[in-house]
Amino acid sequence: MTSPPLSTGSSRSGMRRRSRLPIYDCLILVVDDIEWNRVLIGSLLAEAGFTRVVYAVDGQDALGKIAADRPELLILDIMMPGIDGFEVCEQLRADHAYADLPVLMQTALSGASDRNCAFEAGTTDFVTKPLDRVEFLARVCIHLENRVMIRDLRGYRDRLEAEMAVARSLFEHLLPPGSVLSAIEHATGVAVRPHSVADAMKEDRSSSSSVQPRPLRAMRIWKH
Repeated sequence: MTSPPLSTGSSRSGMRRRSRLPIYDCLILVVDDIEWNRVLIGSLLAEAGFTRVVYAVDGQDALGKIAADRPELLILDIMMPGIDGFEVCEQLRADHAYADLPVLMQTALSGASDRNCAFEAGTTDFVTKPLDRVEFLARVCIHLENRVMIRDLRGYRDRLEAEMAVARSLFEHLLPPGSVLSAIEHATGVAVRPHSVADAMKEDRSSSSSVQPRPLRAMRIWKH
């Protein structure tokens, strides 16, 4: 079997720094109907330090593997028998669960119309055959770094929302019950109304007269 050409680039440019983000244990799915291409891509990824690489032999196999265990990056060949790369992309983008899955298409197609079709189908980026080792690994790292950062930001947002829900619950339990507030108002003529932190923050943001933000309050008091 004749090996396809592989451009390795210069020795200096081939020594790419390792990412500081935890991308090397991300799951990568390589989809190609030619075994040698799968072996070649797997070797490049392994050499760069990626430890979780799985393979699919065609589009149908890829869709099944994605459904079973969603990867962080899909390296997808365009020209395959049966379901080709265009259709795989279209099916993935039609499913909200995979709307943001990065898809790196590998192709020998050089025409602008072919690339436009791929982008319309939902691909994220291209890498051209014959593969250039430096370019290929750089694109893999960039898309995985973006994926990890987005995942971490979503995790931070979810934790923040959970903590805010706990804070709101504590706030509500710390306030005196309505009967107590009514009794205070009846006895003293002073009306005490709950004032949420969110309300105070809105007022502070909308206020243009105060240079310094006002402290957040739990209650407001009116004298009749």
